Amino acid sequence: MSVTKTVSFIGGGKIAEILISNMTAKAVVDPSGLTVSNPGKARLDDLEKRFGINKASCNRDAVEKGDYVFVCVRSEVASTVAEELGDMDFSGKTVVSISAGIPMKLYRDKLKNVSVVRVMPNPPSKIGYGAIAISFGEEVGEKARKDIMEIFSSMGKCFVLPEEKINILTSVTCPAPVFAFCSAIIQSSVLLGIDHATSEDLVFHTIRGCLKEWENNPGQMSKLLTETSTPGGISVQQLFSLDKGTFNGVVKQTYVDGWAKSKDFGDRILKSLEK
Repeated sequence: MSVTKTVSFIGGGKIAEILISNMTAKAVVDPSGLTVSNPGKARLDDLEKRFGINKASCNRDAVEKGDYVFVCVRSEVASTVAEELGDMDFSGKTVVSISAGIPMKLYRDKLKNVSVVRVMPNPPSKIGYGAIAISFGEEVGEKARKDIMEIFSSMGKCFVLPEEKINILTSVTCPAPVFAFCSAIIQSSVLLGIDHATSEDLVFHTIRGCLKEWENNPGQMSKLLTETSTPGGISVQQLFSLDKGTFNGVVKQTYVDGWAKSKDFGDRILKSLEK
């Protein structure tokens, strides 16, 4: 096994399942070293049956058994969890926060002697093609950094950056707007007379080809756009229609709004810590 330290999860929801599935399937962590706490017993029984994890009796039990403590709870619950664990000593442990918008300062202020890492994997991480934002607190040791990178590299491409940039990646790596754009192209094909199944297959292969072109020409997006835009041709007319519909402005606003939503969670937490 690549990571020999024990790993605990507070919260056994979808994110925890994705992490556990990747860790065990790719032999990054042995199932015997994984412990999960969760309010619902049925969920713990299911995770134990499928992955061989250990069931914690409560959140405090999970903390005691883990060298790395992954907090995988909804953003609005993070403060309650931190308060619950406030009297425990986290010396030698590393908390890995996986809640959108929640700043590391929450855990630094509420927990004793803690090292904190903030991580935000996006949904494609579950199939190993994620774009994963990671920010390490200055107090996190080299061994912990290496292990955390090992764990998340099994889920896709990791981007290590300062914490103030995490909310940007949370927004930019969200697949929903990408799927919405793909869906709109499919709907356009159907509108013009091609059946839905064929339209979906057609659009999929078009996008896959574009991604392959991009993969073969990194950093050359402007060049690719120019090469596929014949003067006076169909593609230029299509780009003109996008311009008339303020396409660039709408896309940018979409991601700015996502960033603002993520940032709002953190701002509210920081404000509460000032009281």
